[in-house]
Amino acid sequence: SPVTLTNEELVSKSVVYPKTIDVGNEINASSIALGGLHTCAIFTNDTLNCWGKNEFGQLGDSTTSNHWYAQTTINLGYERYTLCIALGIVHSCAILDDKTLKCWGLNNVGQLGVFDITNRSSPTSVDSLGEDRYASSIALGGYHTCAILDNESLKCWGHNAYGQVGNSAAIGFSIIPTAVNIQYNAVASSIALGYFHTCAIMYGSCSSKSANAEGGATKESCEFDEGGDAKRLRTNSVGCAVTCWGNNDTGQVGDSTKTNRSSPVATLKSIKVALGGEHSCALVM
Repeated sequence: SPVTLTNEELVSKSVVYPKTIDVGNEINASSIALGGLHTCAIFTNDTLNCWGKNEFGQLGDSTTSNHWYAQTTINLGYERYTLCIALGIVHSCAILDDKTLKCWGLNNVGQLGVFDITNRSSPTSVDSLGEDRYASSIALGGYHTCAILDNESLKCWGHNAYGQVGNSAAIGFSIIPTAVNIQYNAVASSIALGYFHTCAIMYGSCSSKSANAEGGATKESCEFDEGGDAKRLRTNSVGCAVTCWGNNDTGQVGDSTKTNRSSPVATLKSIKVALGGEHSCALVM
């Protein structure tokens, strides 16, 4: 039977089998995300709770105090709630019901996308995605961030020493969202980030037949109907090629080399991709 995970257990020892976290009566988690040393969950009462290490403000509760159990409710703004949550090693981002993107935590290389390198301990709006543009999907890597926008373009920001931002330049870092250099008029269907590399499922550069083979890829994103009302998640059947870029010292880009890539390199036809710290896997067509 489920055992409640107490504060003392979290602080004093590792948990080697699944345990239940007590979050209150008649409240359940609808979505969960894991970072380097912190966790966030969206609950059925539309609150966002985070817990774990917090030395850089990655929990988003306006402090840098650690919280070892799910009691930290994040203030997202008046009557706002989270549609999607994604965590990096020590930073966090969420897409809200009003289409805003907010990030918080470590910002030493601009991974929050807020025009500076100052850490944030509370959710801060990312206002530079483009005129009338908003993020429909978000993914966080070690120290960089990427978002698929509502027009299916792709922007990344943060650490870029290995070219993982994808703007054809492996230089330092980017403090603002930067367009990824995508060729052949392709657009992004889904995005995944490792420590220092990035992969995306692209479509539009292949025939419609191959793009829909095997049912297509699963695009998990925050969607809004024509009236602007938010929906939790919707899946679309799209997909063609997996393209990767960034650090490649262990072959994680998948282009048969160990050369870092600063712009997307198509590797194989795929309908879904997932990344670990320094490796990649794809579900092929």
